[in-house]
Amino acid sequence: MSAIVARLNAVLIGCGNINAGQAKLLAAHPDFELTAVADVNSAHAQAVADAVQAKAYTDVARMLAVEKPDTVSICTANDTHAALTIQAANAGVKGIYCEKPMATCMADATAMVNACTARGISLVINHQRRLGADLTAARELIDAGALGDIILARGHCAGDILSDGTHAIDSLQFLLGDQEIRWVFGQV
Repeated sequence: MSAIVARLNAVLIGCGNINAGQAKLLAAHPDFELTAVADVNSAHAQAVADAVQAKAYTDVARMLAVEKPDTVSICTANDTHAALTIQAANAGVKGIYCEKPMATCMADATAMVNACTARGISLVINHQRRLGADLTAARELIDAGALGDIILARGHCAGDILSDGTHAIDSLQFLLGDQEIRWVFGQV
């Protein structure tokens, strides 16, 4: 006899650019029920809500209070991630998925972690590239010793550090076993 697992009530904050795709993926996932989306632009919120058959909000605080979500996906501008994560944590959610970059300064990143840790909330930052076949295969080769001792790892990003560089850093961390970083050299 299999156990019946309830779907998690999910909401999404940020309906511009690529985030309509995020909403569609979340709405289609069998473990979630996307009940609402929010955006400061009411037309964006309504368009995404219509596409995924959810409610549209322009007020995040109201959405969190009314919908009482289990999970929140934050897909907004980089400089809003910390405030929205802390707001969602204070609303009592169980999990928060936040687009990268986590924050635009270390103090905001620390505040996000502290807010979630204090409430036992899982916080996930979007670094999906470590799930790709190329990186998982490379990690398996490294773990098997097929490449010898790794003494240097170098990354490159074609864009800025917040949008693309964060993936390069996370990919290197993954390949090297998420070890503690002892020093970094950067060049611009």
